[in-house]
Amino acid sequence: MGLNLSAIHLNDWLYSIQESEGINIEILKKELKEKLGELPQDDSVTIDNEFPRVGSYTAYGIFRYCLIYLSFGDYKDELTEDDDYELIALQEFKKYLKPMSAPIKYVEHFTETDDSDTIFLPVLFDKPFVFYDRDVASLPASKKVLEVLAEIIGFDLFSEFDAEYQDDRWIPIATVKNVARIIYNFFDKYSNTCVIFS
Repeated sequence: MGLNLSAIHLNDWLYSIQESEGINIEILKKELKEKLGELPQDDSVTIDNEFPRVGSYTAYGIFRYCLIYLSFGDYKDELTEDDDYELIALQEFKKYLKPMSAPIKYVEHFTETDDSDTIFLPVLFDKPFVFYDRDVASLPASKKVLEVLAEIIGFDLFSEFDAEYQDDRWIPIATVKNVARIIYNFFDKYSNTCVIFS
């Protein structure tokens, strides 16, 4: 089990809402257009059966917590006794990064969206929103977040993966970099297409 990415046609996503909510797709399009100002144009040529694995839900959570740490500060109060990896990651972040040292524009497209019911639309908008119980984020805004993260931590989004373990020791920042690379490369490839977590 884990979190994967996939490209999807806007109409297919809207049909899934229509089936579950019983609302005509034209009404859904109208409501979505009112929120966005424009509807994304599907680039159907680019969609294939590629489903890259982002990683485990824990790995994605560590990536999100790094964004939270950089933009909003220490997240220790959000953790429970069972959040072992998240606590280790926080301790590691404190060694190398300063909390709230780099508030990242558009970061909410990752920090305020769910890891399983989010669609990234190829339209730039400031904040994510909820549309019929599904999170809607901006793909170009999310790409900008990843580019800024790469600048802050100092890594290349197109480079090879970092080793996440050295001498049997887990390196949380390497996990953050690798998750960011996977997401960014898929977003870059499908920059004119809707992308969902699956």
